[in-house]
Amino acid sequence: QKLNEKGEPEDAVNPLSWAILESCGQLRSTQPNLSVRYHEGLNQEFLMGCIEVIKCGFGMPAFNNDEIVIPEFIKLGVEKEDAYNYASIGCIETAVPGKWGYRCTGMSFINFARILL
Repeated sequence: QKLNEKGEPEDAVNPLSWAILESCGQLRSTQPNLSVRYHEGLNQEFLMGCIEVIKCGFGMPAFNNDEIVIPEFIKLGVEKEDAYNYASIGCIETAVPGKWGYRCTGMSFINFARILL
């Protein structure tokens, strides 16, 4: 789940963002993966809430840095609007929803030769 960006360079933290973050902290489950898009305008109270959940010790939420990811997507030729709409796929990979990312990100963990034996 992306909690704080909505296709424009402005913060989009809302009550659902908080509900998801708080439930993640209470459940302390490693699945599903939870990530937050960090940017300079991120609601500081929400950022501190994320840090409190991270301190629980189960590795979430992860952070994607918009100030790095978006310019790199644009350098690769991704349209600006699409770059702002990127999302996490899998654990830490980023992609543009509906544009690419239709692969199974865990395929590298399968030994296909062993399956055939």
